[in-house]
Amino acid sequence: MTMETVLTLSSYLPATRSHGGEIRLAEISDYLCNSEYEVINAGVLSYETDKLPTTFIKKPDFNPVTNIVGNSFLMEDACISLLTSAGHLQAAALQERIKTTPKVIHIEQPWLFELGIRYRDQFSPGSKIVYGSANIEHKLKQSIVEQYFGREHAARCATIVKEIEEDAIRRSDICIAVTEEDKHYILSVDKTKSVYICPNASNAPKPNERGFHRVHQLTKGKKYALFVGSGHPPNVEGFLHFLGGHSAAFSGDVLLVIAGSAGNAIKNNHNYNDKFIFKHKVIFPGFVDQPTLDALIKMAHQILLPIRQGGGSNLKTAEALLSQRSIVASSCAMRGFEKFANEARVTIADTPTIFKRSVAANFLETCMPPIDYKEIGGTECLTWKHSLSPLNKVLKDLTGPSK
Repeated sequence: MTMETVLTLSSYLPATRSHGGEIRLAEISDYLCNSEYEVINAGVLSYETDKLPTTFIKKPDFNPVTNIVGNSFLMEDACISLLTSAGHLQAAALQERIKTTPKVIHIEQPWLFELGIRYRDQFSPGSKIVYGSANIEHKLKQSIVEQYFGREHAARCATIVKEIEEDAIRRSDICIAVTEEDKHYILSVDKTKSVYICPNASNAPKPNERGFHRVHQLTKGKKYALFVGSGHPPNVEGFLHFLGGHSAAFSGDVLLVIAGSAGNAIKNNHNYNDKFIFKHKVIFPGFVDQPTLDALIKMAHQILLPIRQGGGSNLKTAEALLSQRSIVASSCAMRGFEKFANEARVTIADTPTIFKRSVAANFLETCMPPIDYKEIGGTECLTWKHSLSPLNKVLKDLTGPSK
């Protein structure tokens, strides 16, 4: 039987796995490959990169659309959408790179939706279109942009993004959401739309000896709290909100490890330099390989989830819950994982004072029993294998009985 092809379109490289969007799309691609589909990742990048895969188009010049967005900072993804919609990047350029006729075109987030439609119409008229919604984009965009440019500019940006987002919902064949809340929003835009929920998830850490050795070198065997995240503005803002200023959270012989690109973004933020008083206790390992990350997670005394913005759900929450470590999290970070909020090792803290007190209290705990998730269905629901299982039904519905 001929293997059917799924083309994914994104404005970032899933193979890099440096932030949640890349990780999610990489896991979707792996899942489909394991389900015996051929998967081709392609798209148009919204950022510069030294190594450009042959199936991707390099970041374009944003100048032609700056009169629409006003300022391209934090609107890079929307600029990509506007440029492809305006015809500055033609579907033919994509066809030259991939030379395939996919059965399904999966567009992760709405930014390349118009490009996907044009590609289908010109080169693959039988393809079905899946819109993979990672969150309610216009609400998230407004909350982020407002911090930098004020309410008026943020509202204008949100209006642009909402139009892009709702067009993707209406014109797709099937939508995928990450939470029930997001599904309800999609149905409010188009009540006839078929919507499947594939929650964000993770995999249990599997560190090796090299990872453990690297962590011992970093921490010298001291207790540490771990924060893992990309440089996405909500990660930086949340960290500084909940952990900035005076506190006794890191008193004593303990450390704070900030892994991922969030480290550089936090370290270079003036609020960190001006208001964070435990800088001598902070370690910034940067972007680490998977064995080191798994070891950091497994050896952490506690994991911190200081997020107070964002739609959808946070895959780092699933990662933390699978770790069996103590967790201090905001309510926002638990979106989509509410049924785990009452577990003994999970502390919900929605003010900086409570958050920091909870971190300090966790450091005083010497031995906590493993979390028992049996009463709420076990940990399988936190894994990508489980969360992405609805994709089998999605593709069956789209490709027909031959698959």
